[in-house]
Amino acid sequence: MLSFISILLLVCSQATNSSNSSPDKVQYKQLLIGTAGNIPMIDGVVLGTGRNDKIRRIYTTRGWDNNSGYEYSFTGNEWISNTTFSADIYCSSPVISDLKKEGTNSLYLGGWNESGVLMLKYKDTWTEPKILPESKGKGIILAMLSGNGRNDGINRLYVAHWSDNGLIEYSWNGSKFIAVQLMNKSVGRFSIGRGRNDGINRIYAVERGGSDLHEFTWTGKKYVDKVIFTGSDSNGTVYVADGRGDRVNRLYVWSGSLFELTYQNGQWTPLVLDKDNVERYYIISGSIRKDNQPGVYVSVKKHGLYEYIWSKLQNKFNVDVITGATGGCCIGDGRGDGRNRLYVANGTKKHYSKAAVVEISDDSQE
Repeated sequence: MLSFISILLLVCSQATNSSNSSPDKVQYKQLLIGTAGNIPMIDGVVLGTGRNDKIRRIYTTRGWDNNSGYEYSFTGNEWISNTTFSADIYCSSPVISDLKKEGTNSLYLGGWNESGVLMLKYKDTWTEPKILPESKGKGIILAMLSGNGRNDGINRLYVAHWSDNGLIEYSWNGSKFIAVQLMNKSVGRFSIGRGRNDGINRIYAVERGGSDLHEFTWTGKKYVDKVIFTGSDSNGTVYVADGRGDRVNRLYVWSGSLFELTYQNGQWTPLVLDKDNVERYYIISGSIRKDNQPGVYVSVKKHGLYEYIWSKLQNKFNVDVITGATGGCCIGDGRGDGRNRLYVANGTKKHYSKAAVVEISDDSQE
């Protein structure tokens, strides 16, 4: 077991605008996990029970010059790398899921070429990857999710491509994966969730190279595609979450500007959170604060990771920059102590390039 250097930093949140500064700013602690020897792809971070031993670990894919990836476990009050998993090609968007309904999870990686989806399973060690046959030759994979898109209790794999293969759903039928194309336009980071708050999961995706936000609803026989919003510029990201802590799901969308969309009385109402047209490829929401207030976390390339906290009293979002790391994000209990933390792939700023993942936690809880 190889231990890696972890650098502990205490960093206060910085307001992006004094008029928007939150009255309840949090002093977040940032822990840099890993060394310069295992730099990941900036969207390659996921937290899950990859070994099926009830222990949640961090999984990251490697940088351009290294095709394998790392698995991190929190042991003995530090993050260590237990092992590496092998990938024959450069990969992104790791997903941990039981797609074959075997009762055990596998690790899925998106190939950054024509190879398709790689599949690995832990059996005393990580197996050599196999290719999901139906996924070959469809172009670069930009994002993947596992979820219950058809509302039948079955998790399927959804894969977004940088090609006209667009968004594809893969279902296991007991002997092979069945592919269904939802969209024939390039798609980036997409989301699955109950955006209309009616108990029905839908799939939301913004065109890459376009500005339309699509909503896909399974009817029992097919997916119905409806454009529900058009942004202000091409490319986009969407995430479904209760970002205000009021038990109402909303859509958080980058499509030129940054928007919050609320479904009410049969229509979508947009709120502009930030009108600037900057790159925001990664959006996530969840609670990492002591007060349990959820935040919306948005990676702004070359600027930092922004935290948006809704103030009911002020009737607006307050925003702070909480880290310079700007890669893909996930939120969860990585240490097994009952506390959620935010995990961010290192991103673009030089200081964070020495880390594989940056762990963000509310310092006031310690």
